[in-house]
Amino acid sequence: MAEHETNTSDNDVTQHAFEGECPRCYEPSFTRMNVLTHFGNEIIVMTTDCESCLYKSSEIRTGGAISPVGMRTVFHVRNEASLTREVLKAETCSFRIPELDLDLTTASMGTQFMSLRALIKAVYQEIERTAAPLSIAFASDPKAEQRRGIFERLLAKLTKALTVETPYTIVLDDPLGTSFLQNIYAPDPDPDLTTETYERTVEQNEDYGLNDLNVDDYRNDGEEEEVEVEEEEAEPILSDSTIQAFAKYIQENNCKNIVVLTGAGFSTSAGIPDFRSPETGLYSNLEKYNLPSPESVFDINYFWENPNPFFLLAKELYPGNFKPTIGHYFVKQLSEKGILLRNFTQNIDTLERVAGIDEEYIVEAHGSFGSASCVGHYEPLESLSSNDPRRSMKELIPSCGRKFTQEWVKEKVFANTIPRCPDCAGLVKPDITFFGEKLPKRFMDRRDEDLTDADALIVIGTSLKVVPFAFLPDSVRSHVPRLLINNDLVGDFDADSGRDAIFLGSCDDGCLLLAELLGFKEDLIQMAEGNNGKENNTEKGVGEDVAGVDDALAKLSI
Repeated sequence: MAEHETNTSDNDVTQHAFEGECPRCYEPSFTRMNVLTHFGNEIIVMTTDCESCLYKSSEIRTGGAISPVGMRTVFHVRNEASLTREVLKAETCSFRIPELDLDLTTASMGTQFMSLRALIKAVYQEIERTAAPLSIAFASDPKAEQRRGIFERLLAKLTKALTVETPYTIVLDDPLGTSFLQNIYAPDPDPDLTTETYERTVEQNEDYGLNDLNVDDYRNDGEEEEVEVEEEEAEPILSDSTIQAFAKYIQENNCKNIVVLTGAGFSTSAGIPDFRSPETGLYSNLEKYNLPSPESVFDINYFWENPNPFFLLAKELYPGNFKPTIGHYFVKQLSEKGILLRNFTQNIDTLERVAGIDEEYIVEAHGSFGSASCVGHYEPLESLSSNDPRRSMKELIPSCGRKFTQEWVKEKVFANTIPRCPDCAGLVKPDITFFGEKLPKRFMDRRDEDLTDADALIVIGTSLKVVPFAFLPDSVRSHVPRLLINNDLVGDFDADSGRDAIFLGSCDDGCLLLAELLGFKEDLIQMAEGNNGKENNTEKGVGEDVAGVDDALAKLSI
């Protein structure tokens, strides 16, 4: 299917890598610093991995310069859908709900980047963990009971915030101005969101160490010392930035470990919409319908509450409705010629498998329809007493872990039945990675090793705006040539880099041309015609009409 995202907006991403020392075993380790521009705000994600002791850590920080003024954001929560907004709450930011007399201090939960619902739930769970030991001490310590009562009242307020019994207001106040709340109408104004700036007090500047901060002059004797560094100009890897030069390199260097990265555009000629194209993209279509946001159809929390929209859409997008494109058979040809190391795909349509590519060569970065799992379900907290304020909340009943075949789920979906686990009544979801879920283990296991071993890289039909997939082109070694086949220039591909080749056009046209340059165009066309039938336009890889998807979307009513 189309590219399946793990973030909910366009992101400009810069990745830096550093060698360092593991804080646990002191062996050499590797730290990545990913700088994301998200809704115009800079976010720094630091991740450290140690291969020696398997230590892992991650940390989120706000980036960019310190604002000269503080920022106060006021958001009107009207219903539970309002809580799907993304928020970056820095350590310096307070969180208040005046109507509930709820005030979280600036240090609560540190820096968090998640939905408002997830943030409130995280605070709830943290308070619940803190309060739990106090119940044991009730009999021997009256003060413990008193403190427990305070926590219980706070939990009740958070419950009201999660269930949105009545509309309320969230106030984010960040003296350093580094926190933000998502505007889903950007670049237009958001009717529920207002921001205002204010001058920090002297006391606030003192608290954050800004009164004595002076970075005007770090030079000796007031003069800047200029150091000239002579840089050797690297020899270009490719003779020029054309697809012809890339094909020539593969042949002359006998490349045997080609890695192919494919995204949503790779399957659009099969009739499957991508996510971002105006008018025809999946998100553009979903915006017409009554969803909290277009991305909600792939949000695990929304799925637990209302799985109907996803399964209505899945019925039209399920494998079997579409046929592989000429591009899919191009990758198949690479594998048969013995020069494909791996195909990392963002798509969930399984057309790689339908084209006959061996599963060993495929890494589905966002999962696929190929299998399914029980993911649990929500149930009301009816076991609580009738006067318990948490009774109106829903409890997530964990998954029993049972696996299901694609055929089992497809039968239910096409019978207009929500698939449920026969063992625990949990929802059964195709193993597609939704927002809020971890990426597949195979993707995490293969990406570093395969990109390091690659001797050539081909990137086809992707916006490179979805992390961590967007980092993959930068993960190959610096002497490895890269080819982009896409309608638009994306990522950090640069025609003047000496190693990047760029073909701007359709994915199928680019794959056909590269196959011709490598000497197997006729084999490719014969394979595509033999599998899809000559009635399909294999020169363009055209599949089913996209109108069926729009028909399915028209049925959505929530």
